[in-house]
Amino acid sequence: MAGATHAAETPETLLSTTMSIAIAIAMNVRVREAVMNFKQRQGQQQLRQNIDLSDDAQNDKFKRILGEMVAKQQQYTNNKNRIEYFQLRQNTTTTAVAIRSHATEAAFQNFHGINPYLHDVVECLDNDVKVGASRLTEYLAKHHSEAFIDAANESKGVAVCGVLDAEQSAALYTEADLTDQQWNTIMRHLRHKFNASVAVSLLETKRRCYEGYTAPRVKVIYHREGEKEEEKIVAEYQDIKAEFKKAVEVLLRVKQVGKRKRVKRIRLVIGGDHGQGAFRLGFRVLIDTESDEGEKEVLHKTINIATVHCKKEVGAILESTVIDWVTEDLKYINENRLHLLNVNRRVVTCFESDLGTMHQEEDNLIDPMVIEQFMAGDLAWESFCLGKEAAASSWCIYCKLSPSAWSAPGQ
Repeated sequence: MAGATHAAETPETLLSTTMSIAIAIAMNVRVREAVMNFKQRQGQQQLRQNIDLSDDAQNDKFKRILGEMVAKQQQYTNNKNRIEYFQLRQNTTTTAVAIRSHATEAAFQNFHGINPYLHDVVECLDNDVKVGASRLTEYLAKHHSEAFIDAANESKGVAVCGVLDAEQSAALYTEADLTDQQWNTIMRHLRHKFNASVAVSLLETKRRCYEGYTAPRVKVIYHREGEKEEEKIVAEYQDIKAEFKKAVEVLLRVKQVGKRKRVKRIRLVIGGDHGQGAFRLGFRVLIDTESDEGEKEVLHKTINIATVHCKKEVGAILESTVIDWVTEDLKYINENRLHLLNVNRRVVTCFESDLGTMHQEEDNLIDPMVIEQFMAGDLAWESFCLGKEAAASSWCIYCKLSPSAWSAPGQ
């Protein structure tokens, strides 16, 4: 081009120019990265400062943002239950599992059938699924033993009974007429077979035997409700008369109440409720005492006397198992006053009909007492005892007036 002059470009000049351009580009990239990092840190700091999770509105906003981010990740990973996030301090990626709370068992089964999040929980506990399952079951067996046993019993091909308590061990020891050596031999073989303890110690077993074990009555029935599968019902009941007498004796001996005049009143409160796969019936004995100085004290002891293993509290099941036994014993207690005797300086109780078996010439017979009986429990138990099972709570239990009648103004 006319009027323009150019210096000849030598290889050294061309190399120098290229290096200058490269350095400028690199510096520009570093500057942009530094700016972006600064903005990111500033944004995180601003986010921490601006969001106040103690404020309900901002907390809801944070939840919505978090929900959108989780949904975006689940859409990318195609996993509806697992969520991965990065922990800055630990410099590691952590996996969380989304778990919902369900109001009913049916709702849980329906949702879990589509989104089996418990499967993800097991996999997240360890890369080896067997190890993860073992960790979860060990935790449940240790911290939720009753629920764990119930679930195991309902599964196919598995029977779990737990450890025999003192009463059950005492029943086995006495009814089988075992010696100490035979007991220890049997327990050793069972421990080896199940790789776990199967009963309480021999010392606890014999201690329970010496206290006077009341052998339970056992009844097995099969119950069907509607079109559901037939259910096997196992019921155990211990004589309430015997357990009540022992409870009174223990309380008076422990508190060293040896004078009849100190005992002012004895009450028997019985009640039942269903929970954890069984209906349990128990009673509480209350003894009102007064010292020579006028100090009053109520002694009490609670004892379980019946267990009916069933999925649901149904009146027909109770009537077919333990109710007749309970009714007979309560009627006996109501018709026979309780005598408190001093035998060899020990308090012994006895109902009137059993006095003929006592050596009265050696005993100091004390004035008998009438046992006051009370019922306690929820509305379902009270309605069952009154013969009004499944009655609506708005109806009066003493009359046949409708709710509109007894709740009308002026009534």
